[in-house]
Amino acid sequence: MSTDLRPVRPAETTTTVPPLARMARFLAAVALAGATLLGLGTPAQAVPPTDVVVADTAGILDQATLKPAIEDTSFRNPTTVVVFTQRGAKDDNFNERVLAFARAHHPAWLSDDGQKWADGLFIVGIDPEGRHVGTYMGEDRKVSQDAQGDIQDSAKDLLADAQWTDGAIEAVQTGARIINRPWYLSPVTLVLAGLGVLAVGAVVVGILVSRHNNRRKFAEAVAQGDAAYTSVTLDLDATELNARTIPAESTYGALVLERYREFRAQYTRLNDQRRELDGVPKKRRSVPDGVAQAEAFAEAAVALDKLDDVIADSNAFLNHASNWDEAWDHQTRDLREDLGGIEGVLETSDTEPGEPTAATLLCFREDARASLQAWGAGLADGSMTPDEGLDAVREARARLSDLFREHAEAMITTYATSESEEELMRGQLQQAQADATRPRARRSSILTTSYPGVYYWGAASVGAGYSSGQESVYSARGGSSTGYGSSGGSFSGAGSSSSF
Repeated sequence: MSTDLRPVRPAETTTTVPPLARMARFLAAVALAGATLLGLGTPAQAVPPTDVVVADTAGILDQATLKPAIEDTSFRNPTTVVVFTQRGAKDDNFNERVLAFARAHHPAWLSDDGQKWADGLFIVGIDPEGRHVGTYMGEDRKVSQDAQGDIQDSAKDLLADAQWTDGAIEAVQTGARIINRPWYLSPVTLVLAGLGVLAVGAVVVGILVSRHNNRRKFAEAVAQGDAAYTSVTLDLDATELNARTIPAESTYGALVLERYREFRAQYTRLNDQRRELDGVPKKRRSVPDGVAQAEAFAEAAVALDKLDDVIADSNAFLNHASNWDEAWDHQTRDLREDLGGIEGVLETSDTEPGEPTAATLLCFREDARASLQAWGAGLADGSMTPDEGLDAVREARARLSDLFREHAEAMITTYATSESEEELMRGQLQQAQADATRPRARRSSILTTSYPGVYYWGAASVGAGYSSGQESVYSARGGSSTGYGSSGGSFSGAGSSSSF
Protein backbone atom coordinates (compact mmCIF):
# COMPACT_ATOMS: atom_id res chain seq x y z
CA MET A 1 0.00 0.00 0.00
CA SER A 2 1.44 3.36 -0.98
CA THR A 3 2.05 5.79 1.87
CA ASP A 4 2.95 9.21 0.59
CA LEU A 5 4.10 11.19 3.62
CA ARG A 6 5.44 14.23 1.80
CA PRO A 7 5.25 17.32 4.03
CA VAL A 8 3.21 20.35 3.08
CA ARG A 9 5.61 22.64 1.20
CA PRO A 10 5.49 26.38 1.86
CA ALA A 11 5.00 28.69 -1.07
CA GLU A 12 8.17 29.89 -2.79
CA THR A 13 9.55 33.23 -1.60
CA THR A 14 8.65 36.07 -3.90
CA THR A 15 9.46 39.74 -3.96
CA THR A 16 5.95 40.65 -5.05
CA VAL A 17 4.00 42.26 -2.23
CA PRO A 18 0.35 41.04 -2.10
CA PRO A 19 -2.29 43.71 -2.79
CA LEU A 20 -3.72 43.48 0.74
CA ALA A 21 -0.29 43.95 2.27
CA ARG A 22 0.31 46.99 0.08
CA MET A 23 -3.01 48.44 1.15
CA ALA A 24 -2.20 47.78 4.82
CA ARG A 25 1.11 49.62 4.46
CA PHE A 26 -0.61 52.53 2.76
CA LEU A 27 -3.24 52.79 5.49
CA ALA A 28 -0.57 52.58 8.18
CA ALA A 29 1.27 55.48 6.52
CA VAL A 30 -1.93 57.52 6.37
CA ALA A 31 -2.69 56.78 10.03
CA LEU A 32 0.83 57.79 11.03
CA ALA A 33 0.55 61.03 9.12
CA GLY A 34 -2.76 61.76 10.83
CA ALA A 35 -1.26 60.99 14.21
CA THR A 36 1.56 63.42 13.56
CA LEU A 37 -0.92 66.14 12.63
CA LEU A 38 -2.69 65.54 15.92
CA GLY A 39 0.54 66.15 17.80
CA LEU A 40 1.52 62.56 18.56
CA GLY A 41 5.05 63.36 17.59
CA THR A 42 5.38 65.71 20.58
CA PRO A 43 6.84 63.75 23.50
CA ALA A 44 5.09 63.95 26.86
CA GLN A 45 6.95 65.44 29.82
CA ALA A 46 9.01 62.69 31.50
CA VAL A 47 8.68 62.83 35.31
CA PRO A 48 9.88 59.90 37.42
CA PRO A 49 7.78 58.91 40.46
CA THR A 50 8.32 61.09 43.50
CA ASP A 51 8.20 57.95 45.66
CA VAL A 52 7.66 54.21 45.21
CA VAL A 53 5.99 52.33 48.08
CA VAL A 54 5.70 48.54 48.05
CA ALA A 55 3.33 46.99 50.62
CA ASP A 56 3.69 43.33 49.69
CA THR A 57 1.67 41.69 52.47
CA ALA A 58 1.06 38.63 50.22
CA GLY A 59 4.81 38.08 49.76
CA ILE A 60 4.63 37.62 45.99
CA LEU A 61 6.77 40.45 44.58
CA ASP A 62 10.44 40.63 43.65
CA GLN A 63 11.21 44.10 44.94
CA ALA A 64 14.71 44.07 43.48
CA THR A 65 13.08 43.96 40.04
CA LEU A 66 9.92 45.91 40.80
CA LYS A 67 11.24 49.12 42.35
CA PRO A 68 13.90 49.94 39.71
CA ALA A 69 11.39 49.31 36.90
CA ILE A 70 8.84 51.66 38.47
CA GLU A 71 11.47 54.28 39.30
CA ASP A 72 12.41 54.32 35.59
CA THR A 73 8.79 54.85 34.54
CA SER A 74 7.89 58.32 33.24
CA PHE A 75 4.71 60.04 34.40
CA ARG A 76 3.41 63.39 33.16
CA ASN A 77 3.22 64.85 36.68
CA PRO A 78 4.94 64.06 39.98
CA THR A 79 3.24 60.91 41.28
CA THR A 80 3.62 58.67 44.31
CA VAL A 81 3.25 55.04 43.19
CA VAL A 82 2.04 52.35 45.58
CA VAL A 83 1.99 48.62 44.84
CA PHE A 84 -0.11 46.77 47.40
CA THR A 85 -0.73 43.01 47.65
CA GLN A 86 -3.00 41.11 50.01
CA ARG A 87 -4.42 37.61 49.96
CA GLY A 88 -8.20 37.34 50.09
CA ALA A 89 -11.16 35.50 48.57
CA LYS A 90 -12.88 35.70 45.20
CA ASP A 91 -16.11 37.08 46.65
CA ASP A 92 -14.39 39.77 48.75
CA ASN A 93 -14.81 43.46 48.05
CA PHE A 94 -11.16 44.17 47.22
CA ASN A 95 -11.73 47.94 47.16
CA GLU A 96 -12.94 47.76 50.76
CA ARG A 97 -9.85 45.81 51.83
CA VAL A 98 -7.46 48.27 50.13
CA LEU A 99 -9.17 51.18 51.89
CA ALA A 100 -9.09 49.38 55.25
CA PHE A 101 -5.35 48.72 54.87
CA ALA A 102 -4.70 52.36 54.00
CA ARG A 103 -6.69 53.61 57.00
CA ALA A 104 -4.91 51.23 59.37
CA HIS A 105 -1.33 51.48 58.10
CA HIS A 106 -0.93 54.40 55.67
CA PRO A 107 -3.27 57.31 56.49
CA ALA A 108 -1.04 59.53 54.31
CA TRP A 109 -2.59 57.77 51.31
CA LEU A 110 -5.88 59.52 52.13
CA SER A 111 -6.94 63.13 51.68
CA ASP A 112 -7.06 65.46 54.70
CA ASP A 113 -10.77 64.84 55.20
CA GLY A 114 -10.31 61.07 54.72
CA GLN A 115 -12.99 60.90 52.02
CA LYS A 116 -10.77 60.47 48.96
CA TRP A 117 -7.33 59.27 47.99
CA ALA A 118 -4.51 61.78 48.46
CA ASP A 119 -3.55 64.01 45.54
CA GLY A 120 -0.61 62.79 43.49
CA LEU A 121 -1.24 59.14 44.47
CA PHE A 122 -1.55 56.10 42.20
CA ILE A 123 -2.13 52.65 43.76
CA VAL A 124 -2.01 49.27 42.01
CA GLY A 125 -3.51 46.51 44.18
CA ILE A 126 -3.22 42.75 43.61
CA ASP A 127 -4.93 39.85 45.38
CA PRO A 128 -3.29 36.59 44.21
CA GLU A 129 -5.79 34.33 46.00
CA GLY A 130 -9.07 36.11 45.23
CA ARG A 131 -7.71 36.97 41.74
CA HIS A 132 -8.40 40.72 41.95
CA VAL A 133 -6.49 43.65 40.47
CA GLY A 134 -7.38 47.21 41.45
CA THR A 135 -6.34 50.76 40.58
CA TYR A 136 -6.87 53.77 42.86
CA MET A 137 -5.80 57.40 42.50
CA GLY A 138 -6.06 60.90 43.88
CA GLU A 139 -8.53 63.36 42.39
CA ASP A 140 -5.77 65.10 40.43
CA ARG A 141 -4.78 61.77 38.87
CA LYS A 142 -8.30 60.46 38.32
CA VAL A 143 -9.15 58.78 35.00
CA SER A 144 -12.40 57.40 33.63
CA GLN A 145 -13.81 54.01 34.59
CA ASP A 146 -12.98 52.68 31.13
CA ALA A 147 -9.41 53.92 31.46
CA GLN A 148 -9.11 52.20 34.85
CA GLY A 149 -10.31 49.03 33.17
CA ASP A 150 -7.63 49.46 30.49
CA ILE A 151 -4.92 49.70 33.15
CA GLN A 152 -6.21 46.60 34.93
CA ASP A 153 -6.65 44.65 31.69
CA SER A 154 -3.06 45.35 30.65
CA ALA A 155 -1.77 43.26 33.56
CA LYS A 156 -4.32 40.44 33.60
CA ASP A 157 -2.55 38.00 31.27
CA LEU A 158 0.61 38.25 33.34
CA LEU A 159 -1.26 37.99 36.63
CA ALA A 160 -3.25 35.00 35.40
CA ASP A 161 0.10 33.26 34.82
CA ALA A 162 1.22 34.20 38.37
CA GLN A 163 3.79 36.66 36.99
CA TRP A 164 3.03 39.02 39.85
CA THR A 165 6.01 41.35 39.58
CA ASP A 166 5.75 41.73 35.80
CA GLY A 167 2.01 42.27 36.11
CA ALA A 168 2.47 45.02 38.65
CA ILE A 169 5.08 46.72 36.47
CA GLU A 170 2.82 46.52 33.41
CA ALA A 171 -0.10 48.08 35.33
CA VAL A 172 2.07 50.95 36.61
CA GLN A 173 3.56 51.64 33.18
CA THR A 174 0.15 51.57 31.51
CA GLY A 175 -1.17 53.89 34.19
CA ALA A 176 1.72 56.27 33.54
CA ARG A 177 0.74 56.49 29.88
CA ILE A 178 -2.93 57.13 30.68
CA ILE A 179 -2.95 59.33 33.81
CA ASN A 180 -3.10 63.06 32.99
CA ARG A 181 -3.01 62.25 29.28
CA PRO A 182 -3.60 65.36 27.08
CA TRP A 183 -6.89 65.45 25.20
CA TYR A 184 -5.19 65.04 21.82
CA LEU A 185 -3.70 61.72 22.95
CA SER A 186 -7.08 60.37 24.02
CA PRO A 187 -8.18 57.25 22.09
CA VAL A 188 -11.56 58.92 21.55
CA THR A 189 -9.89 61.85 19.79
CA LEU A 190 -7.82 59.55 17.62
CA VAL A 191 -10.84 57.45 16.71
CA LEU A 192 -12.92 60.47 15.78
CA ALA A 193 -10.06 61.99 13.79
CA GLY A 194 -9.26 58.95 11.74
CA LEU A 195 -12.41 56.87 11.91
CA GLY A 196 -12.61 56.17 8.20
CA VAL A 197 -8.97 55.17 7.82
CA LEU A 198 -8.97 53.07 10.95
CA ALA A 199 -12.20 51.30 10.03
CA VAL A 200 -10.91 50.28 6.61
CA GLY A 201 -7.52 49.46 8.08
CA ALA A 202 -9.10 47.29 10.75
CA VAL A 203 -10.95 45.29 8.11
CA VAL A 204 -7.81 44.84 6.04
CA VAL A 205 -5.68 43.88 9.04
CA GLY A 206 -8.42 41.58 10.26
CA ILE A 207 -8.45 39.77 6.94
CA LEU A 208 -4.66 39.47 6.91
CA VAL A 209 -4.55 38.18 10.48
CA SER A 210 -7.38 35.75 9.83
CA ARG A 211 -5.65 34.33 6.77
CA HIS A 212 -2.36 34.03 8.62
CA ASN A 213 -4.05 32.22 11.51
CA ASN A 214 -5.86 29.89 9.13
CA ARG A 215 -2.60 28.97 7.41
CA ARG A 216 -1.05 28.27 10.80
CA LYS A 217 -4.01 26.08 11.82
CA PHE A 218 -3.80 24.25 8.50
CA ALA A 219 -0.10 23.49 8.98
CA GLU A 220 -0.59 22.41 12.61
CA ALA A 221 -3.44 20.06 11.69
CA VAL A 222 -1.41 18.50 8.86
CA ALA A 223 1.58 18.04 11.17
CA GLN A 224 -0.54 16.37 13.83
CA GLY A 225 -2.21 14.17 11.24
CA ASP A 226 1.13 13.23 9.67
CA ALA A 227 2.54 12.13 13.04
CA ALA A 228 -0.47 9.90 13.71
CA TYR A 229 -0.55 8.61 10.11
CA THR A 230 3.15 7.67 10.29
CA SER A 231 2.57 5.82 13.56
CA VAL A 232 -0.34 3.85 12.06
CA THR A 233 1.72 2.97 8.99
CA LEU A 234 4.70 1.74 11.00
CA ASP A 235 2.46 -0.42 13.21
CA LEU A 236 0.30 -1.76 10.40
CA ASP A 237 1.67 -5.32 10.39
CA ALA A 238 1.62 -5.58 14.18
CA THR A 239 -1.96 -4.29 14.27
CA GLU A 240 -3.11 -6.96 11.82
CA LEU A 241 -1.36 -9.66 13.83
CA ASN A 242 -2.92 -8.46 17.09
CA ALA A 243 -6.38 -8.36 15.54
CA ARG A 244 -6.13 -11.98 14.37
CA THR A 245 -5.67 -13.24 17.93
CA ILE A 246 -8.33 -11.21 19.74
CA PRO A 247 -10.87 -13.71 21.16
CA ALA A 248 -14.16 -13.19 19.34
CA GLU A 249 -16.07 -15.01 22.10
CA SER A 250 -15.31 -12.11 24.46
CA THR A 251 -18.01 -9.42 24.47
CA TYR A 252 -15.38 -6.70 24.34
CA GLY A 253 -13.25 -8.64 21.87
CA ALA A 254 -16.17 -8.89 19.47
CA LEU A 255 -16.89 -5.16 19.75
CA VAL A 256 -13.25 -4.21 19.13
CA LEU A 257 -13.05 -6.59 16.16
CA GLU A 258 -16.15 -4.93 14.72
CA ARG A 259 -14.28 -1.63 14.80
CA TYR A 260 -11.20 -3.26 13.28
CA ARG A 261 -13.17 -4.42 10.25
CA GLU A 262 -13.42 -0.76 9.27
CA PHE A 263 -9.69 -0.21 9.88
CA ARG A 264 -8.43 -1.07 6.38
CA ALA A 265 -11.04 1.04 4.60
CA GLN A 266 -10.33 3.97 6.94
CA TYR A 267 -6.59 3.66 6.31
CA THR A 268 -7.13 3.78 2.55
CA ARG A 269 -9.33 6.88 2.89
CA LEU A 270 -6.68 8.44 5.10
CA ASN A 271 -4.05 7.91 2.44
CA ASP A 272 -6.32 9.60 -0.11
CA GLN A 273 -6.97 12.53 2.24
CA ARG A 274 -3.25 13.08 2.71
CA ARG A 275 -2.60 13.11 -1.05
CA GLU A 276 -5.37 15.67 -1.54
CA LEU A 277 -3.80 17.96 1.07
CA ASP A 278 -0.56 18.08 -0.94
CA GLY A 279 -2.48 19.70 -3.78
CA VAL A 280 -4.30 22.31 -1.67
CA PRO A 281 -3.20 25.77 -2.91
CA LYS A 282 -2.04 28.46 -0.47
CA LYS A 283 -5.21 30.47 -1.01
CA ARG A 284 -7.41 27.61 0.21
CA ARG A 285 -5.15 27.05 3.22
CA SER A 286 -6.01 30.61 4.26
CA VAL A 287 -9.78 30.05 4.51
CA PRO A 288 -11.92 28.06 6.98
CA ASP A 289 -12.86 25.40 4.41
CA GLY A 290 -9.19 24.55 3.87
CA VAL A 291 -8.55 24.41 7.60
CA ALA A 292 -11.57 22.14 8.03
CA GLN A 293 -10.15 19.79 5.37
CA ALA A 294 -6.81 19.57 7.20
CA GLU A 295 -8.49 19.09 10.57
CA ALA A 296 -10.67 16.31 9.17
CA PHE A 297 -7.48 14.52 8.12
CA ALA A 298 -5.96 15.05 11.57
CA GLU A 299 -9.11 13.79 13.34
CA ALA A 300 -9.21 10.66 11.20
CA ALA A 301 -5.49 9.96 11.60
CA VAL A 302 -5.50 10.42 15.37
CA ALA A 303 -8.59 8.22 15.72
CA LEU A 304 -6.93 5.45 13.69
CA ASP A 305 -3.71 5.75 15.69
CA LYS A 306 -5.70 5.35 18.92
CA LEU A 307 -7.55 2.35 17.48
CA ASP A 308 -4.37 0.40 16.76
CA ASP A 309 -3.27 0.95 20.37
CA VAL A 310 -6.61 -0.39 21.60
CA ILE A 311 -6.28 -3.43 19.34
CA ALA A 312 -2.87 -4.18 20.88
CA ASP A 313 -4.30 -3.77 24.41
CA SER A 314 -7.27 -5.99 23.58
CA ASN A 315 -5.01 -8.79 22.39
CA ALA A 316 -2.78 -8.58 25.46
CA PHE A 317 -5.50 -8.15 28.08
CA LEU A 318 -8.22 -10.48 26.80
CA ASN A 319 -5.69 -13.27 26.17
CA HIS A 320 -3.94 -12.66 29.53
CA ALA A 321 -0.60 -12.28 27.76
CA SER A 322 2.61 -11.51 29.63
CA ASN A 323 1.94 -7.76 29.41
CA TRP A 324 -1.75 -7.97 30.38
CA ASP A 325 -1.17 -5.86 33.52
CA GLU A 326 0.15 -2.96 31.42
CA ALA A 327 -2.97 -3.15 29.25
CA TRP A 328 -5.11 -3.26 32.42
CA ASP A 329 -3.45 -0.03 33.62
CA HIS A 330 -4.51 1.61 30.37
CA GLN A 331 -8.14 0.59 30.99
CA THR A 332 -8.22 1.92 34.57
CA ARG A 333 -6.18 5.09 33.96
CA ASP A 334 -9.14 7.45 33.52
CA LEU A 335 -10.91 6.05 36.59
CA ARG A 336 -7.79 6.38 38.74
CA GLU A 337 -7.16 9.95 37.58
CA ASP A 338 -10.76 10.96 38.28
CA LEU A 339 -10.59 9.45 41.76
CA GLY A 340 -7.39 11.41 42.36
CA GLY A 341 -9.07 14.59 41.08
CA ILE A 342 -11.98 14.49 43.54
CA GLU A 343 -10.06 16.50 46.16
CA GLY A 344 -9.34 19.25 43.65
CA VAL A 345 -13.00 19.50 42.65
CA LEU A 346 -14.05 19.80 46.29
CA GLU A 347 -11.43 22.48 46.97
CA THR A 348 -12.74 24.70 44.17
CA SER A 349 -16.33 24.23 45.29
CA ASP A 350 -18.25 26.88 47.22
CA THR A 351 -20.45 24.26 48.87
CA GLU A 352 -20.50 23.77 52.63
CA PRO A 353 -17.99 21.28 54.11
CA GLY A 354 -20.84 18.96 55.08
CA GLU A 355 -22.42 18.92 51.60
CA PRO A 356 -23.84 15.38 51.11
CA THR A 357 -22.63 15.11 47.51
CA ALA A 358 -19.06 15.87 48.63
CA ALA A 359 -19.21 13.22 51.36
CA THR A 360 -20.56 10.68 48.88
CA LEU A 361 -17.71 11.38 46.46
CA LEU A 362 -15.10 10.88 49.17
CA CYS A 363 -16.72 7.65 50.34
CA PHE A 364 -16.89 6.34 46.76
CA ARG A 365 -13.22 7.19 46.23
CA GLU A 366 -12.10 4.95 49.10
CA ASP A 367 -14.37 2.09 48.03
CA ALA A 368 -13.30 2.34 44.39
CA ARG A 369 -9.58 2.36 45.21
CA ALA A 370 -10.02 -0.77 47.31
CA SER A 371 -12.04 -2.37 44.50
CA LEU A 372 -9.34 -1.60 41.93
CA GLN A 373 -6.81 -3.50 44.01
CA ALA A 374 -9.20 -6.42 44.40
CA TRP A 375 -9.97 -6.51 40.68
CA GLY A 376 -6.27 -6.52 39.81
CA ALA A 377 -5.67 -9.41 42.19
CA GLY A 378 -8.65 -11.31 40.78
CA LEU A 379 -7.40 -10.88 37.23
CA ALA A 380 -3.94 -12.05 38.28
CA ASP A 381 -5.12 -15.28 39.94
CA GLY A 382 -7.86 -16.00 37.41
CA SER A 383 -10.82 -15.59 39.79
CA MET A 384 -12.03 -12.70 37.61
CA THR A 385 -12.22 -12.87 33.84
CA PRO A 386 -11.05 -9.98 31.64
CA ASP A 387 -14.64 -9.25 30.61
CA GLU A 388 -15.71 -9.12 34.26
CA GLY A 389 -12.86 -6.73 35.01
CA LEU A 390 -13.91 -4.39 32.20
CA ASP A 391 -17.55 -4.59 33.29
CA ALA A 392 -16.51 -3.56 36.81
CA VAL A 393 -14.53 -0.57 35.52
CA ARG A 394 -17.41 0.45 33.27
CA GLU A 395 -19.89 0.39 36.18
CA ALA A 396 -17.51 2.31 38.46
CA ARG A 397 -16.95 5.03 35.86
CA ALA A 398 -20.68 5.38 35.28
CA ARG A 399 -21.33 5.69 39.03
CA LEU A 400 -18.54 8.24 39.50
CA SER A 401 -19.84 10.23 36.55
CA ASP A 402 -23.26 10.41 38.20
CA LEU A 403 -21.70 11.58 41.48
CA PHE A 404 -19.69 14.28 39.72
CA ARG A 405 -22.82 15.51 37.95
CA GLU A 406 -24.78 15.62 41.22
CA HIS A 407 -22.01 17.53 42.99
CA ALA A 408 -21.68 19.94 40.07
CA GLU A 409 -25.37 20.75 40.46
CA ALA A 410 -24.85 21.40 44.18
CA MET A 411 -21.91 23.68 43.35
CA ILE A 412 -24.05 25.62 40.89
CA THR A 413 -27.00 26.14 43.23
CA THR A 414 -24.63 27.30 45.99
CA TYR A 415 -22.77 29.87 43.87
CA ALA A 416 -25.54 31.17 41.60
CA THR A 417 -28.07 33.69 42.89
CA SER A 418 -30.70 33.31 40.16
CA GLU A 419 -32.02 30.83 37.62
CA SER A 420 -30.30 32.71 34.80
CA GLU A 421 -26.95 32.39 36.58
CA GLU A 422 -27.58 28.69 37.13
CA GLU A 423 -28.25 28.19 33.42
CA LEU A 424 -25.12 30.16 32.57
CA MET A 425 -23.02 27.88 34.76
CA ARG A 426 -24.65 24.71 33.44
CA GLY A 427 -23.86 25.85 29.93
CA GLN A 428 -20.17 26.25 30.81
CA LEU A 429 -20.07 22.80 32.40
CA GLN A 430 -21.65 21.26 29.33
CA GLN A 431 -19.12 23.04 27.12
CA ALA A 432 -16.24 21.71 29.22
CA GLN A 433 -17.71 18.21 28.93
CA ALA A 434 -18.00 18.60 25.16
CA ASP A 435 -14.38 19.79 24.92
CA ALA A 436 -13.19 16.78 26.92
CA THR A 437 -14.98 14.33 24.65
CA ARG A 438 -13.77 15.67 21.31
CA PRO A 439 -12.18 12.81 19.30
CA ARG A 440 -8.68 14.31 19.42
CA ALA A 441 -8.98 15.12 23.14
CA ARG A 442 -10.56 11.88 24.31
CA ARG A 443 -8.28 9.09 25.51
CA SER A 444 -9.06 5.73 23.90
CA SER A 445 -9.45 2.41 25.70
CA ILE A 446 -11.19 -0.90 25.17
CA LEU A 447 -14.25 0.58 26.91
CA THR A 448 -14.46 3.79 24.85
CA THR A 449 -13.86 1.80 21.64
CA SER A 450 -16.50 -0.78 22.51
CA TYR A 451 -19.04 1.90 23.51
CA PRO A 452 -18.01 5.05 21.59
CA GLY A 453 -21.27 6.89 22.32
CA VAL A 454 -20.93 6.67 26.12
CA TYR A 455 -19.32 9.69 27.83
CA TYR A 456 -18.47 10.19 31.49
CA TRP A 457 -18.18 13.30 33.63
CA GLY A 458 -14.61 13.60 34.91
CA ALA A 459 -12.77 15.65 37.52
CA ALA A 460 -10.96 17.80 34.95
CA SER A 461 -14.08 18.75 33.00
CA VAL A 462 -16.10 19.50 36.17
CA GLY A 463 -13.30 21.69 37.56
CA ALA A 464 -12.78 23.55 34.28
CA GLY A 465 -16.49 23.97 33.65
CA TYR A 466 -17.17 25.27 37.16
CA SER A 467 -14.33 27.82 36.95
CA SER A 468 -15.60 29.01 33.57
CA GLY A 469 -19.10 29.21 35.00
CA GLN A 470 -17.91 31.39 37.88
CA GLU A 471 -16.14 33.73 35.47
CA SER A 472 -19.23 33.98 33.27
CA VAL A 473 -21.45 34.78 36.23
CA TYR A 474 -18.99 37.35 37.57
CA SER A 475 -18.85 39.00 34.17
CA ALA A 476 -22.65 38.99 33.95
CA ARG A 477 -22.84 40.66 37.37
CA GLY A 478 -20.79 43.55 36.04
CA GLY A 479 -17.22 42.26 36.07
CA SER A 480 -15.76 45.11 38.12
CA SER A 481 -16.37 46.78 41.47
CA THR A 482 -16.26 50.51 42.18
CA GLY A 483 -17.74 50.71 45.71
CA TYR A 484 -15.87 50.45 49.01
CA GLY A 485 -18.34 48.29 50.93
CA SER A 486 -20.18 48.94 54.18
CA SER A 487 -17.01 49.76 56.11
CA GLY A 488 -16.05 52.40 53.56
CA GLY A 489 -18.68 54.79 54.87
CA SER A 490 -18.90 57.92 52.73
CA PHE A 491 -15.48 57.35 51.12
CA SER A 492 -15.66 58.21 47.41
CA GLY A 493 -12.09 58.05 46.16
CA ALA A 494 -11.47 57.25 42.50
CA GLY A 495 -10.77 53.58 41.93
CA SER A 496 -12.08 50.15 41.00
CA SER A 497 -11.09 46.50 40.82
CA SER A 498 -11.80 43.55 38.57
CA SER A 499 -11.02 39.85 38.40
CA PHE A 500 -8.32 38.10 36.36
